Amino acid sequence: MPQIPYDKDNAERFLAAAIIAHYSALKEALTACAKAKGVNDLSWFDEIHHKALSEAKGTVTEQIPIDVEAKALKFGVDVIDAAFNSIRYDISK
Repeated sequence: MPQIPYDKDNAERFLAAAIIAHYSALKEALTACAKAKGVNDLSWFDEIHHKALSEAKGTVTEQIPIDVEAKALKFGVDVIDAAFNSIRYDISK
């Protein structure tokens, strides 16, 4: 993945904006899938959800202390899970 420059003095704000942007993109993609595949059987959605969580849990980082890495990766997995649960609720309506 390429290095993307950001303002290190505002790292938390940049991270928040990145999470919001990723959520919006994920929601758009999954909503398009729902329109194409339908919402009566969301097994396709569940498969993507579980694959995303599995990939996130398998993430390996560099230059981060192991105790910080574990907490950060758990946070990342929790964010992904919450996003999928929210989107699932929205497309099921």
